[in-house]
Amino acid sequence: MVQKYFILLILLGLVAGSVVFAVETERNKQLIEAAREGQTKAVQALLEAGTDPNAKGINGITALMEAAFNGNTETAQVLLKAGADVNIKEESGWTALMFAAQEGQTEAMQALIKAGAGVNTKNEDGRTALMIATQEGHIEATEALLMDGAINYDGDGSLEFFYYTADFMATNANTNINIFYGLPINELKFERENIGVRVNYEVTFAIFDQKWNEVKRVYNRRSYQLSQEPDKSIKHLLMMDMQKINLPPGEYHYSVSVRDRGSNRQGVYDGEISVSHYKTYDFNMSQIVLASNITPFEGRRSVKFTRGEYNVMPLPSRTFRHDQGVFIYYEIYFPSTDEEGKKPYNVAVTIESKKLNRKTAPKGSISSGRLAGTKEEKGKITLFFENEGRQDLVTQSEYIILDIRKSPHGKYRINLVVTDAVSGETVNRSIDYYIVK
Repeated sequence: MVQKYFILLILLGLVAGSVVFAVETERNKQLIEAAREGQTKAVQALLEAGTDPNAKGINGITALMEAAFNGNTETAQVLLKAGADVNIKEESGWTALMFAAQEGQTEAMQALIKAGAGVNTKNEDGRTALMIATQEGHIEATEALLMDGAINYDGDGSLEFFYYTADFMATNANTNINIFYGLPINELKFERENIGVRVNYEVTFAIFDQKWNEVKRVYNRRSYQLSQEPDKSIKHLLMMDMQKINLPPGEYHYSVSVRDRGSNRQGVYDGEISVSHYKTYDFNMSQIVLASNITPFEGRRSVKFTRGEYNVMPLPSRTFRHDQGVFIYYEIYFPSTDEEGKKPYNVAVTIESKKLNRKTAPKGSISSGRLAGTKEEKGKITLFFENEGRQDLVTQSEYIILDIRKSPHGKYRINLVVTDAVSGETVNRSIDYYIVK
């Protein structure tokens, strides 16, 4: 009889254990899902009910990783306060910081780093959060990691660089693509020579159609001599270069590869590009170039960075310090002529950021024309300019300068709208830039 009761108690214990396990499994699932959706109150309630903050789901994913990936910073902070391991890894060696870096979730990244996340931890592929952020093209996240101590490893390995593209009207129904790229000075190996130093690198641009058939490939070997090696301790110092490619309008895949021949380090990025269609005699505007400086072109022979009437020094990182001006270059094609033979058009540039207010909004000026007014809204400011194109030119080249000395660091978006004052047609372009300390 005693033996029967004993067996019964064991069976009851197994059933109770199964129920507890099922409840815990369901709570773990709910915690991960709530973190994914940014449901902070639900996460808090589950944690208070005893749910493990480090519980793992499919492939070893934790609630903190989901919160970081989706940019749910408040949720991530609740999990961290409850004891979530900031450096725990999933099955492929990814940490929460790497997931945040993949999506460019800078605010979540900073919360993780503050909680002790390892900025130089590597996953099973040997990649760090910095490599992931750079390869995904998240410039603000890359800058944040660099400022928080992320390093690139010496010897053969990944070469981090910045790039972006802008297109312009060209002849023969093609569009001229400008690929601007900047190589961080502290990433390059300089070889000493009798006079000064030299840096050597090679760059390949490959363009594919939507079915991945190769459309064009350009290979260049670059070699530049400098009088002395640049100071690698200066932050954000880049060696700028560019490549021009003519393509028919359409949608393409692309790949950009740069290899430093001195260190044998290589960086490869790929993505998609939409090439604009510029029709002859149709009112239109080029894409925007963000530049560190623009000066009048006064020579007889144009140089690499000459566009129309100006020498435009692009900034591939699109990252500016407070003591720099943000130069916004663009071209306007075929504005209409009025009855007096003039080519009037209006320009509206809107700068957006969550941190903007009346005191921190940038001031703006234009290379030609006049400031007609401003409009301030929460998180944005719009500058209105009136202009008149030169009658002897089809393409009107101009730029706007933003004074950002009072603007806080962070991400900003520029929306540029040009209106033909005769026909009423409008064209708009947009681009992001970043301000760092």
